[in-house]
Amino acid sequence: MSLLSTLSTSLTGLNAAQRALGVTANNVANANTEGYSRKQVGQSTLTVEGVGQGVRTEETVRIVDEYLAVEVRKQLGLQGSSAVVAELADEIQGRVFGSPGEADRGLSAKFADLAAALEAAAATPESTAAARSLVGELDDMLRQLDGDRLTVQKLRGDVDRRIGATIGGINADIEALDALNAQFVRGLPTAELLDQRDAVLDRLASAIEITVQQKDDQSIAVYTAGGVPLLEQSPSKLIYQPAASVSAATTFGAVRVFGERQLDPETGRPKAGEVGVELVSRGVRAQLTPELSADATPDADQQIVSSLASGRLHGLLQVRDTELPGLDDQLGELASMLRYNLNKAHNAGLPVPLPTDAVGGRTGLDSFDVAAGGGQATGTARVALFDQDGAVVADVALDLATFATPEALAAHLDTQLGASGSAVIDANDRLVITAGLDGGGRPLRLAFAEGDSAITVTDDAGRTRDFGFAHYFGLNDLVVETGSGALAVRADVAADPARLSRTRLDGPAGLPVTGGAGDNRGLLAVADSLSTATATIDRGGIAGRVVDVAGYLADIVATQAASAAQAENRADADRALGDELGQRRSAVSGVNLDEELSRLIVYQRAYSVSARVMTVTNELLEELVNIGR
Repeated sequence: MSLLSTLSTSLTGLNAAQRALGVTANNVANANTEGYSRKQVGQSTLTVEGVGQGVRTEETVRIVDEYLAVEVRKQLGLQGSSAVVAELADEIQGRVFGSPGEADRGLSAKFADLAAALEAAAATPESTAAARSLVGELDDMLRQLDGDRLTVQKLRGDVDRRIGATIGGINADIEALDALNAQFVRGLPTAELLDQRDAVLDRLASAIEITVQQKDDQSIAVYTAGGVPLLEQSPSKLIYQPAASVSAATTFGAVRVFGERQLDPETGRPKAGEVGVELVSRGVRAQLTPELSADATPDADQQIVSSLASGRLHGLLQVRDTELPGLDDQLGELASMLRYNLNKAHNAGLPVPLPTDAVGGRTGLDSFDVAAGGGQATGTARVALFDQDGAVVADVALDLATFATPEALAAHLDTQLGASGSAVIDANDRLVITAGLDGGGRPLRLAFAEGDSAITVTDDAGRTRDFGFAHYFGLNDLVVETGSGALAVRADVAADPARLSRTRLDGPAGLPVTGGAGDNRGLLAVADSLSTATATIDRGGIAGRVVDVAGYLADIVATQAASAAQAENRADADRALGDELGQRRSAVSGVNLDEELSRLIVYQRAYSVSARVMTVTNELLEELVNIGR
């Protein structure tokens, strides 16, 4: 090898060491940079016609484990889903059931107050203050129940808006990946670009489950786990419009994926006639209730079906379409139990003084026809009229098995009451019983008793319940449904607590009697109704069984607490595995300052030695030149 060749060889050594020092310095500078992968300069022997002529430096490469990177992205998807579910489960606990330190807040506290007020009113039936307190506590309980159900829907609205924001973030990440693809295609140095791309892919994977395919030119194609393209030659776009307002009946729009050619370049919205690929179907909820399954709308138009299995978007959809509707179902079942039990007891009693009329709270009496036609309207109820002195004016026995329709029952009762009263099915399809006047023009008083009457009704949810005569028609309901669908204390009872049921009608046929102001049988029955077991149906993960109101409320609280704990445990487990995978990736790709320092010393020595070789070679060349002088 000539001296000139030696000089050239040492120069390649200097250049290689200099470049390696630069890469090492960059590694050290980015030791704490999130997402930075350790870089390394590859080296190979430079040969000319089989003779070594120094060293060649290759392109700077990242030190990464691609298989581990794929596993990390999969785990990020699971973490994204479980973390958002746990976060929202905790929020549900706080906003619906109250924090652990708020003992006086939530349904359980309101129920305890109601039970105490009922006991106090039953113990002192003549006390106006106790009656007013009872009405107030019942109103608070119903308001809390309605407020909790409204809170559930508000939470669904919040989650729905987060779904929209998450989809916006997904679209932004797809655009960022497309821009990076363009740089790869142009042949720019790839090491730092790959770090940038991995950071975007990690962010995207935490939002939606993806698979990635790398092309020969280092660009990538991205698909959902179900194979829907998010990025190929051009970026796709997810389109979703959050609902303006949310209720239990809200139909949410579909999440669709549209290719670049399917979108209007000016608006970014789909062109007319383009339908895209459905990622999540439109609908009301993920699991249909018996009521929705039984209505006239096809199930396919109501059931939300998602192809997603992980990612933050999946978690948000799970909470919006499954978890929160399930909680609303449970609260609805509690409301149904409370209304049924309280009204059953209240209709079996009467206020003191007795009323002059009774207007049924039930509208739409087709279920009576069904029950009568199936032999499920049985037993005998009783209607009586008294004058102001308590003398019996009328005493009518109603054998329900003898009436095919409500109109037939009303007509028979109207005939039996004669001039002393009337009974009719009014224009609103309600049974209205009115007491007439006595000979002196004073109003008569109305009383009724359930006896052993039973009208069996199966509602749209599949509940089969027995109603007594007064209970079925709602002649003395305590809890009614408002126009907005909420439950409330009947308006006249709320205005005048003296209209609470206190006494009962009993006595042999022809000699009906009622108690006076001190009679507490009606209030005792209402108090006992809270501990009366009732059959429930499957709702939101709580299996149907025979249980009292207190027991079902405890089931709701326990189920939601268990769900929140399970969500937190799953999130912790996913986070722990994610941290472990992250540490393993960091062990491969992260910067170890001790290792970089040792490399720095090696490259420094290599640089110094190459420089020394150049110096010696230069001296030899000078001596060679001087020989010829």
